[in-house]
Amino acid sequence: MKGLVLLLSLIMVPFSQANSLIGGKGVEILAVDGQKIKSNFFTSADAQLTEGSHQVVVKYVNSFRNKELIHSKPYIFDIEVIGETEIAVKNFNTQSQAENEMRKGLTWIVSNEQETKKIAGSDTLHGEGYLPYSDIEKLITAYNNEQGITLANAPATAAVTTTPATAGEPNNNLNQAKSEQLMQLYNSASKEERKAFRIWLLEQEMK
Repeated sequence: MKGLVLLLSLIMVPFSQANSLIGGKGVEILAVDGQKIKSNFFTSADAQLTEGSHQVVVKYVNSFRNKELIHSKPYIFDIEVIGETEIAVKNFNTQSQAENEMRKGLTWIVSNEQETKKIAGSDTLHGEGYLPYSDIEKLITAYNNEQGITLANAPATAAVTTTPATAGEPNNNLNQAKSEQLMQLYNSASKEERKAFRIWLLEQEMK
């Protein structure tokens, strides 16, 4: 019996120590502790972090009934990560409501396993040129240097789920399977989802 209890305790340890950061509806996590978080159109990358204070860069992205994709400037602020932590904004019913809040400055809602905190009046990053935010890490470095901020935490790592190939399976077969899966997802998507995907793809090509 004692052996079973010990085994269950060992199994539960990794889960109790997990600290993940996720974005709520309409919230895209761009970077954590100065490092860009990589994600794609079909999956969002959650950041696996150490417990404690972290600097994050996020933006609001959403589309409403007219299907126009709107997005805010990147916001930068510190949060406390304790267990599963989520960054969200309040739900906007219309595009005009969302745009009005973006003009005033978005309030971010950060919830972890101990508390829920609202963050208002945070700074935004400012870039220049046709693609002002294509190099988000450079903008973060410039901001931190200007503010005299030194990041104490190691860069965050994105949680990426991969499907390993079976023994002896050629890589080209795996790549073909992935391509077919992506095509199936695209073909099953709605007109609006395809439009949003094409916009996302264009943004990635320009980075």
